[in-house]
Amino acid sequence: MKTQSLVVSLSWSLSLGLLVFAVLQWLLVTQLMRHLTYEEVGSRLGHDGESLIQALQFSPDQLPLLSPDRLDPIFNRPFSGHYFILDARGIQIHSRSLWTYPLKTSPDQSLQLISGPLQQQLLVSHQSVLKNNVRVSLTVAEDISPLQRTLRRFGWLYALFSAVMTVLLLSLQNWLLLRLLAPLLRTRAELERLAQEEIQMLDEAVPRELKPLVESFNSLLKLQQQRLTRARDSLADLSHGLKRPLSRMRQLLEEQPWPELSAETEVIRERIERQLAHARQAGASPLLKPLLVKDLLAEILPVLEKLYAYKNLVFDTQVSEQRLLMERQDALELLGNLLDNACKWAHHQVVIQVDADQGITISDDGPGVDPEFRNQISQRGLRADQQVPGHGLGLAIAQDLAQSYGGELSFLSCPSLGGLLVRLSGELVVSQPSSRGST
Repeated sequence: MKTQSLVVSLSWSLSLGLLVFAVLQWLLVTQLMRHLTYEEVGSRLGHDGESLIQALQFSPDQLPLLSPDRLDPIFNRPFSGHYFILDARGIQIHSRSLWTYPLKTSPDQSLQLISGPLQQQLLVSHQSVLKNNVRVSLTVAEDISPLQRTLRRFGWLYALFSAVMTVLLLSLQNWLLLRLLAPLLRTRAELERLAQEEIQMLDEAVPRELKPLVESFNSLLKLQQQRLTRARDSLADLSHGLKRPLSRMRQLLEEQPWPELSAETEVIRERIERQLAHARQAGASPLLKPLLVKDLLAEILPVLEKLYAYKNLVFDTQVSEQRLLMERQDALELLGNLLDNACKWAHHQVVIQVDADQGITISDDGPGVDPEFRNQISQRGLRADQQVPGHGLGLAIAQDLAQSYGGELSFLSCPSLGGLLVRLSGELVVSQPSSRGST
């Protein structure tokens, strides 16, 4: 599963929330401005209606009449944008501003928006009152097209302002986010330096929320180092203490042969060497520095060339940028044992190939190993040929080292050279230079 960046996740989440807030507040403000504008125009229409009711008079025959001197002149100018229709006793009085344009309104709604003459947008108000015991129905309308254009212009300007403020807030948010996460990023960088062995411990000068984690990690790292050192020192002391009496026993057995005791002495010696090999293994760690295989081979091959100079071996190395995710001493011992075994059995040639798919393969042009015997050659003390010097521990140690780092050794027949092909694969062979300590 792909690991997501904490900074990116937080940035996207906060940015999305800020964008949603910006859009919602823009919608709220524009709708509120439209509502307040319509309320203001509706209040003005109510005042116009009251003026018209006051200007309404009745003749002796109870016919409705409007007093001209009390009528606003704007109602007399054609298509002025201000209109009214007054209905009393079935008689309608239209403002001259309407001219002959019929207003289609619904008296069931007190305030509504309709189309008027000259593509005007009219806000219409209806009211019904009693005057002189006569029911009077009054419809007053005003053109709000200029106000709508102003509202649209305000909406665009406010949208632009909101966009600029959102960009500024997003920039400020990212700056604050990086500033607040700087201690975490610094700790990550220290983990990488720790994997490169540039520092021994993490800096504990971190924020309070992060301090328990850093302190626990440092304590665990210190405890691991102490235990590893103590275990290695104890086994080294034990080895030193046992080597002298064991050598003396072998001398005595050479002077006075005792086959059964000689075999048991050899078993004891092999077990001591086996345990010492285990003690030298650092094992898989979350803070390992990947080691270039070609750099390791540059240290091992010159030694083997001198050791097997009498064979005039040819080493064919086909190595790319693959790395071993191991402790340096363990990597040298693992490759050294595998190459030493290949040199021991090779006639003239040893081939080392490294690639991302096959891992590391070491093959020789020696006699090879019978198929039924291949699964047993990495067992402790077991040798394919008793005539060849050695104790049978090299491949066993290599197998243990590979398994301790999550790797696997396979023993196959090499079709091109005819000898044994040993393949090292698993998670300890990596292509990228990043370590397990990287984040």
